Amino acid sequence: MGNIVSSREIGLKIKQLRQLAGLSQEKLAEQIGVTFQQVQKYESGYTTLNILKLQQIASVLQVPVNEFFTAEYRH
Repeated sequence: MGNIVSSREIGLKIKQLRQLAGLSQEKLAEQIGVTFQQVQKYESGYTTLNILKLQQIASVLQVPVNEFFTAEYRH
Protein backbone atom coordinates (compact mmCIF):
# COMPACT_ATOMS: atom_id res chain seq x y z
CA MET A 1 0.00 0.00 0.00
CA GLY A 2 3.01 2.27 0.14
CA ASN A 3 4.00 4.79 2.75
CA ILE A 4 1.01 6.31 4.48
CA VAL A 5 1.62 9.71 6.05
CA SER A 6 0.19 9.92 9.56
CA SER A 7 -1.77 12.80 11.05
CA ARG A 8 1.17 13.33 13.39
CA GLU A 9 3.60 13.70 10.48
CA ILE A 10 1.31 16.16 8.69
CA GLY A 11 0.88 18.09 11.94
CA LEU A 12 4.63 18.38 12.43
CA LYS A 13 4.96 19.67 8.88
CA ILE A 14 2.22 22.24 9.47
CA LYS A 15 3.98 23.44 12.61
CA GLN A 16 7.32 23.67 10.85
CA LEU A 17 5.93 25.57 7.86
CA ARG A 18 3.85 27.85 10.10
CA GLN A 19 6.91 28.78 12.12
CA LEU A 20 8.98 29.36 8.97
CA ALA A 21 6.22 31.67 7.75
CA GLY A 22 6.41 33.61 11.03
CA LEU A 23 2.78 32.88 11.92
CA SER A 24 1.44 32.16 15.39
CA GLN A 25 -1.12 29.42 15.93
CA GLU A 26 -3.63 32.19 16.58
CA LYS A 27 -2.93 33.92 13.26
CA LEU A 28 -3.12 30.68 11.26
CA ALA A 29 -6.35 29.78 13.04
CA GLU A 30 -7.87 33.15 12.23
CA GLN A 31 -6.99 32.80 8.56
CA ILE A 32 -8.50 29.31 8.21
CA GLY A 33 -11.57 29.92 10.38
CA VAL A 34 -10.85 27.73 13.40
CA THR A 35 -9.70 28.27 17.00
CA PHE A 36 -6.03 28.22 17.90
CA GLN A 37 -6.83 25.15 20.00
CA GLN A 38 -7.90 23.40 16.81
CA VAL A 39 -4.58 24.32 15.18
CA GLN A 40 -2.85 22.82 18.23
CA LYS A 41 -4.80 19.59 17.66
CA TYR A 42 -3.84 19.55 13.98
CA GLU A 43 -0.17 20.11 14.80
CA SER A 44 -0.12 17.41 17.46
CA GLY A 45 -1.83 14.91 15.16
CA TYR A 46 -4.71 14.59 17.63
CA THR A 47 -7.21 15.69 14.99
CA THR A 48 -7.10 14.42 11.43
CA LEU A 49 -7.42 17.17 8.85
CA ASN A 50 -9.94 16.95 6.07
CA ILE A 51 -8.70 17.78 2.60
CA LEU A 52 -10.51 21.13 2.45
CA LYS A 53 -8.85 22.38 5.64
CA LEU A 54 -5.48 21.07 4.46
CA GLN A 55 -5.89 23.05 1.23
CA GLN A 56 -6.71 26.20 3.23
CA ILE A 57 -3.62 25.74 5.39
CA ALA A 58 -1.46 25.18 2.30
CA SER A 59 -2.84 28.36 0.76
CA VAL A 60 -2.14 30.45 3.87
CA LEU A 61 1.37 28.99 4.15
CA GLN A 62 1.89 29.46 0.40
CA VAL A 63 2.94 25.88 -0.27
CA PRO A 64 1.47 23.18 -2.50
CA VAL A 65 -0.65 20.57 -0.71
CA ASN A 66 1.81 17.83 -1.66
CA GLU A 67 4.39 19.59 0.55
CA PHE A 68 2.71 17.87 3.52
CA PHE A 69 3.48 14.47 2.01
CA THR A 70 7.14 14.87 1.11
CA ALA A 71 9.55 12.39 2.65
CA GLU A 72 12.22 14.93 3.57
CA TYR A 73 10.29 16.09 6.64
CA ARG A 74 8.91 12.75 7.74
CA HIS A 75 10.15 11.18 10.96
